[in-house]
Amino acid sequence: MDDPHSPTSHHDGGHRLGMNEPISRRDFLNGAVLAGAGLLLQGKAPTISPADAFNGYGGIGDYRHSNGNTWDVLSAGHAMRDGAFE
Repeated sequence: MDDPHSPTSHHDGGHRLGMNEPISRRDFLNGAVLAGAGLLLQGKAPTISPADAFNGYGGIGDYRHSNGNTWDVLSAGHAMRDGAFE
């Protein structure tokens, strides 16, 4: 049989995570408010395309604004790799 105090027991995981510790009312309510707000605001965040954010890998020093791999070049390279132009 499994010993509940053995290190390999399934019950030990909750103890290591602090499931045996008390939680204050304030912490519980703050967590509930955050979860509720997440449900209410679902899908309301603006969508940011990775293509808009990517400006290539930046250079160093005087070349910090010189980005050779823009999103278009990167996308074309991946399309070639995937055989889109064959």
